[in-house]
Amino acid sequence: MRFDSGETLKLPEEDAGAALLDFARRDGAHPLLGRGWISFDLRNPDKLVARKPDPDAQKQVADPGEPVSMGAHATGMEG
Repeated sequence: MRFDSGETLKLPEEDAGAALLDFARRDGAHPLLGRGWISFDLRNPDKLVARKPDPDAQKQVADPGEPVSMGAHATGMEG
């Protein structure tokens, strides 16, 4: 699922509706969307894993034909 604010939410194959409600509850208690995260992963029912941009990634314009590497790191948030 992709939000208008740009983040991606990964849901489990089973009980996706319950996971979505859990995410909405978490976002309501402590706002997550629009805070610079890249993605949220709820496929493991025991925790929420959130990725944000790598602060060490260089932001530069690539030469034509060369990709720019934009690193990211993950943060596990226990639920």
